Amino acid sequence: MGESRRAVIVMAKEPQPGRALTRLAPELSPGMAAALYRAFLLDVLDTTASVARADLFGLVHPAGAIPWFRANGNARFDYLPQTGTLLSERMIAAFAELFRRGYGAVVMRNADSPTLPARIVGDALDALERGRDFALGPDLGGGYYLVGMKRPHPELFRGMAAGTTSVREETLRRARSLGLAVHEAPRWLDVDTPDDLAALRAELDPARRVERALCERTEAMLATLPRLQPRAAAAGGAAPGSATATLPAQGSSAPPFP
Repeated sequence: MGESRRAVIVMAKEPQPGRALTRLAPELSPGMAAALYRAFLLDVLDTTASVARADLFGLVHPAGAIPWFRANGNARFDYLPQTGTLLSERMIAAFAELFRRGYGAVVMRNADSPTLPARIVGDALDALERGRDFALGPDLGGGYYLVGMKRPHPELFRGMAAGTTSVREETLRRARSLGLAVHEAPRWLDVDTPDDLAALRAELDPARRVERALCERTEAMLATLPRLQPRAAAAGGAAPGSATATLPAQGSSAPPFP
């Protein structure tokens, strides 16, 4: 059997104040948050561009931001508009469009995990080619940073509501109820809150010899920002940069691709 056509989607939003990393407020101003997201986004696009044997798509929201992405983003990507009102609708539409184009393995990732290595994205594509039906990369807050499929399964995303189980757990429950063979990627940091930002700084510490993507723009931008006190620590919880500082309260539910 020949190799399937492979594609990677980066779900991206315009790096404008008030639209990106909004949960970092009020600790960061809307302008600071947007500048940080811009650094994340450009690093993520460059990292993802090294995934082997894959066509690359940036799914952009809003559609009017596409000229900015074509001028500033990695040139290997084809930038297309996201369609739909809800995030779940936009995800369903993105997968449907690439399957319509004839791709046999499609992985979607976020733009909020700048340290995620390209290898993990490539491993998810490889797992789909080797026979897995579904791939999921859990973040540290109950959502996920990556999802992949070999054919459309819109029922995995429709009507996903926050509740006592996490989005990740509910998505996996749905996948297994459909009889899908699942590849689960390693847990990885998705930056959404001040606690996550403290964890990112710890992850980028040169003394830590861990596999991670090169994210020079992110590191340069962080050097200009104030060091935030994680909310967990401010409330008497975990210390900045500790693993538990990145985890939400038991039973909370985080959206994928925040």
